[in-house]
Amino acid sequence: MRSYLILVAWVLLAGAGWLSVRRVALVMRGTTTAGRVEAHEARQTARDLMVYFPVVAFKDARGRWHRFTASAGSARPRLSPGTAVVVHYQGEDPGSAVVASFLHFWGASLALAALGASCMLAVALS
Repeated sequence: MRSYLILVAWVLLAGAGWLSVRRVALVMRGTTTAGRVEAHEARQTARDLMVYFPVVAFKDARGRWHRFTASAGSARPRLSPGTAVVVHYQGEDPGSAVVASFLHFWGASLALAALGASCMLAVALS
C-alpha cells in the first residue's frame, strides 16, 4: 500500500507541475486579449447538481472571433452575460484559450498538488 501511495503522489505532483508549467508558458509566451461572457453552459454532475460554465467569446490577433467554454464552473453563474474578462491563448492556437482568473488558471494545478501532498502525508504518517 505504501508503494502505491508514493506512486500516486508522484503522478499527482507531476501532473500539477506539468499544468503549472503550461500556465506559466501561456502567460509568458501567449497572447492576451479581451473577451466577453456570452452565456453559461449548464452541466449536471453525477450527484444531480447543476454546474454553470461561462461561455466566452474573443477576437484573436487576426481579427477572427472564437468561442470557448471555460474549464471551471460554479453552482451559480458568477459572471453575468456581457461581463468583460481577460483571455490568454497560445498565439497560433486560439483553441488553447483560458479565462485569466485564479480559479481558471491555477485551480486544477493546486487541486492535484494538494492531493499529491495528502498522499505523501499519508505515507509519512504510516
